[in-house]
Amino acid sequence: MANSQKSANFITMKQPVKDLADMLSSLHEEMQSLRETVQSQHAEICRLNRNTDKLRKENKELKQRLAKYEDPNKDSSNSNTPPSKENMKAEVIRRTS
Repeated sequence: MANSQKSANFITMKQPVKDLADMLSSLHEEMQSLRETVQSQHAEICRLNRNTDKLRKENKELKQRLAKYEDPNKDSSNSNTPPSKENMKAEVIRRTS
C-alpha cells in the first residue's frame, strides 16, 4: 500500500510539472513575439525620427526663404525713407543695380 501511495503521488505531481512546462513554453513564445514587436516598433520609430529631422530641416530652409519676401530689407526704393537717409552700403547697392 505504501508503494501504491508513492506511485499515486508521483502521478499527481507529474501533471502540475507538465502544466508548468507548458506554461513556461507558452510564456517564452509570447515573450519572443513581444521582442519582435518591440524591435519592429523601434525600427519604425527610428525611421520616423529620421523623416521628422529631414522635414524640420526643410521647414527651416523654407521659412528662411519666405522671410526674404515677407520682410525685405527696407531702403528708399521699397519704403518711404528718403535716399539721403540710407546708409552708405545700401545706397551703393541701389545705385549699382
